[in-house]
Amino acid sequence: MFANIFFLFLILLIIGSAPDSSTAVLFTNDPRAAFGVALCIYLFLLGMIWTQNRLLKKNTTVASEHLGILANIELLTFFIASNFILGVQRVFQSESLAPFNDTLFMTYTLGLYFWGLFVSHLASSSTQQLSHRYTKATSALRYLLPFVLPFCILVFLGDFISLIPYKQIKNSLGFDNFAWADLLINLIMSCVALLATMILLPPLLIVIWKCPHINDPVLEEKLEALCTRAHFRHAGLRIWTIVGNTLNAAIIGILGPFRYIIFTPTLLKRLSPNAIEAVLAHEIGHNKHRHLLIYPAILLGMLVSGWLIITFVFNFIIYSFNEDLINHPSPLWSSLVPLISLIVFVITCALYFRFIFGYFSRQFERQADLYIYNLKIPSQDMIEALDEIAHAAGGIHKHPNWHHCSIQERIDFLKETQHDPALINQHHRKVRRSLIIYFLVLGLAIACLVLI
Repeated sequence: MFANIFFLFLILLIIGSAPDSSTAVLFTNDPRAAFGVALCIYLFLLGMIWTQNRLLKKNTTVASEHLGILANIELLTFFIASNFILGVQRVFQSESLAPFNDTLFMTYTLGLYFWGLFVSHLASSSTQQLSHRYTKATSALRYLLPFVLPFCILVFLGDFISLIPYKQIKNSLGFDNFAWADLLINLIMSCVALLATMILLPPLLIVIWKCPHINDPVLEEKLEALCTRAHFRHAGLRIWTIVGNTLNAAIIGILGPFRYIIFTPTLLKRLSPNAIEAVLAHEIGHNKHRHLLIYPAILLGMLVSGWLIITFVFNFIIYSFNEDLINHPSPLWSSLVPLISLIVFVITCALYFRFIFGYFSRQFERQADLYIYNLKIPSQDMIEALDEIAHAAGGIHKHPNWHHCSIQERIDFLKETQHDPALINQHHRKVRRSLIIYFLVLGLAIACLVLI
């Protein structure tokens, strides 16, 4: 789940960082030739992904998830080569396509990416029935679609707004001499976009993922009673049908009227009502501890870290050894700078995501587990839920998990809290200290970026 979203983030990053120059490392004089070569390479790549997935799935025990990661890496490599070496994006910089150049380039890139994923999922499916393979492949794409829609809307609005006579409007309002006018307008637009995302994205997820209501009145009444007891507002308890046969649950949305709790069908079938109630308490715990509000700040640190490292690499390493790169940059170097920046940024983000984001995710999961004590739910119910989830997944109790801890670790910690309740507040203090340190470091990093 996290891997798929991270790869999608990298694709959006490639779209946003593609150089706008008229030159490229190859085919600099003919963007259309570069575009044609890129399409030929892409068709070859589709054939390679299909062949490798079918052969590996047939002759080995490689999991479909690992095949998907391999296909994502291959697609990322293609788009990096396409945009930063061939310069395919120059085709979309034509004045005849204005002002929707970025929208068309985004549509082209995401279209190729999603079609590549579709081929990968279709080829790696173990079922022989084409209809079932098609359903699983489209479900995998529908899972990612809501996460990319806000980006698509923002890019489209950015192109559309360019049609508005911004300078004339600013002058007519008397803002032309106001130094902070552009910053204030951008801040207002960003806040409006953020609020719209918070309101519209959760219902959009429910529609695209086709999440029906829980069809068990007795269980639903029991879960609703827990929500009432926890003073937890929500827009509905739904079934998470799109993620297959996994045992999982999630909370979607920050604002009460637009917030949902979703459970996979297998979880509702395999777990007892008391265990499902404990799972719901876990999701409520994420909300009560404001994890959904803190996660964006943690991800902001990933972007800040990336830009800080890029600035360090160029200003203090590369340019310090060769000042001519600043004073007399060659066309080749000008084309390679965005590529080097992207590679450095991706490596930084990957390390940050694995270690910093992973650390806070593990702490937040444990904190959410502990919320059962706030709702007077026996810890044994949560232990039962975790144990059943591990058994259903093939006995993965001790399987390492970089963002959740292993299930056995979570079970052991709950058992320890049964004998020593002081561990509960001790963990909450640990999370608070970690967040204080994180926000101090984040503030210093942002200050460094502003001052450099």
